[in-house]
Amino acid sequence: MNRPGKDTSRGFVVAWTASAALLFVGPLAAIAAAMPTTGPEPITSPTATAEAAADDDGIQITGQILYDARGSKAPVAAEVDIVSVYASHPAYMHMKAIGSRETDPLGRPLFATAQADVNRALVESARQRAVNVVTVPGGVTGSPKPVPNLTRDVTDRLPVYHVHGEVHYGRAKGALRIGSLDSRAVLAAIPAWQEAQLLDETDARFHLLRHRYMSELNRVVRQAARQGGHDAVVEQGGVTSRLGPVPDITTIAVAAVER
Repeated sequence: MNRPGKDTSRGFVVAWTASAALLFVGPLAAIAAAMPTTGPEPITSPTATAEAAADDDGIQITGQILYDARGSKAPVAAEVDIVSVYASHPAYMHMKAIGSRETDPLGRPLFATAQADVNRALVESARQRAVNVVTVPGGVTGSPKPVPNLTRDVTDRLPVYHVHGEVHYGRAKGALRIGSLDSRAVLAAIPAWQEAQLLDETDARFHLLRHRYMSELNRVVRQAARQGGHDAVVEQGGVTSRLGPVPDITTIAVAAVER
């Protein structure tokens, strides 16, 4: 099978598949390792960085291709900064934050999650915009009109959150607005928890108090979540959002504790 074109300056590679119009994109090491060495011919030219496919208007595709559904049709092209899209995915952001890489044990599943979502978002955006070929920025020449850049549209189709910590309230999957809190700080404000710290776990009263302070914790977390309009609450530091810091509702929960 023909080998992919490479953009070594940015560490990314495009790999052609025989079964889909999407040209999977990812860091060089991760994609190159997954490339089959044999199989049917790819659906596009194997030299994406030098391809020159022109229609009657003189449009040429000269850059790396991220998505190709042209077939025999004239190109209707758009551009996407795929590096920027990856950098905006919350799982990819978390991978970088913890110092992992795409090929190590911690980073591999995070990158796989990001890659699947980026691929899906790219295809959805292209189809909705009636685009049949997507390249990296600067990969289209000779167009009589400006080539649309779909980077923002693709990014907006990515998940907002990646949850990697304990969920205290609601369901993190599909949540539209997630809050976070420091459960230790909330527990420290609950009288039953304070009293339990003076007892040994073998004391029968300890378990009664534990039931009491856990019930109170659940109640105030639920109340704080509803007050802030959150459909899920995660332990502080346990969620990454591509939109910025996640609201901290610890103070609201502490204020709701019955003393």
